Amino acid sequence: MGTAHNVDSVRDPSRECEERFRLLLAGVREYAIFFTDPHGTITEWHSGPAGWAGDAAAFVGSHVSGLYPPGDAAAGKPGIELAEARAWGHAAREGWLVHGDGTRFWGDYVTAALRDDRGGFRGFCRVVRDVTERKHAEEALRSVVSHSTDALVTIDHRGTIQSFAGAAERIFGYAAAEAVGRNVSVLMPEPWRGEHDGYIQNYLRTGVPRVIGTGREVTGRRKDGSPVPLDFTLTEFTLDGLTFFTGIMRDITERKEAQAQLEVQATQDALTGLWNRGAILKLLADELDRGRRDGTAVGVALLDIDHFKRINDGYGHLAGDAVLRALGGELNAAVRRYDRIGRYGGEEFLIVMPGCDEACVRGLCERVRRTVADASVTYEGRRIAVTVSIGAAVAVPGAGATPDTFLRAADLALYRAKHAGRDRVELGPVE
Repeated sequence: MGTAHNVDSVRDPSRECEERFRLLLAGVREYAIFFTDPHGTITEWHSGPAGWAGDAAAFVGSHVSGLYPPGDAAAGKPGIELAEARAWGHAAREGWLVHGDGTRFWGDYVTAALRDDRGGFRGFCRVVRDVTERKHAEEALRSVVSHSTDALVTIDHRGTIQSFAGAAERIFGYAAAEAVGRNVSVLMPEPWRGEHDGYIQNYLRTGVPRVIGTGREVTGRRKDGSPVPLDFTLTEFTLDGLTFFTGIMRDITERKEAQAQLEVQATQDALTGLWNRGAILKLLADELDRGRRDGTAVGVALLDIDHFKRINDGYGHLAGDAVLRALGGELNAAVRRYDRIGRYGGEEFLIVMPGCDEACVRGLCERVRRTVADASVTYEGRRIAVTVSIGAAVAVPGAGATPDTFLRAADLALYRAKHAGRDRVELGPVE
């Protein structure tokens, strides 16, 4: 008896594989897949997003260069990419491509060389995906970063700069190409410059963060070696199992200068440049505290310009201002470098003399009085003679002097100096 064979049960493995492959191609909607002959002419087109429906009819039978913008096609880009794929087996690229209706899109595509079982070259297969939205998002992010007022510097776990973006070039003075590949310590002054790599390794070893995720003020170092104050925040991320850190830095030079200016305005007398009343009284209190701790005497002198009203009335208030400014300079020249001088109010000045006993205070006050008397102020060609009356006091260790009692003693001594004829020094006891 003969054996009957069911023809349907006998399948051609190669045909079955081809059918499965075509089903796979038909099911891929995110990608367009096409084949070319060895010369680059498109022979088959499969699938693709809905918006690509007309591309198969537009491109099948045409050279692959039709998918490129005219400029790229004229420059030979299609042929270069096909040659690379043939030489290396495949080539992955991104770039602008065009649809059959001429509209452009940013394509992410891989071109593979096709060979038969004997190694003979049969043509190419290309898989294309439209990533225009991603491209636009990247460009938008790049634009935001490039116009950012912050520097964004990313380093790896060894401290090597991987990216140098945002305002980094403007803040530090390095071009991105100069900075990338260098150790981030070039952006730091000493002692942090020599210690930074140790900080990274200690963190990677212990996992204990010191600055990650917290904002603080630091000092950076420009390419020319000059310091730059920065607001600094450090973030951490992991990519492909490796740890990276991104520093976000803002130049706060203007803010620091504004703060310094405000501090000057808050503590400096605008006319004379000396300490103002509040600042000199604070310094007096500090010196009294230090004197009590160290067991040293502190001297104070309150001086007043003699007959200052006559100067204002006879020469004008601008001349009076000139006298006050000149007196500030004379006082600075007469006292010790660590004495403190402030404008107490009107034509009165206060001198705080740390570590100065009675003999020291008397000697310094006499020197101040003589210096002022020997000098003169010239205003608009007229010479103005100036003298001062000085009342002084000394706070000795253990006396329990307060700023108020101290100033009261100096003020009473000043009153006696004026009533004794002016242009003189008087010392009073601290009660």
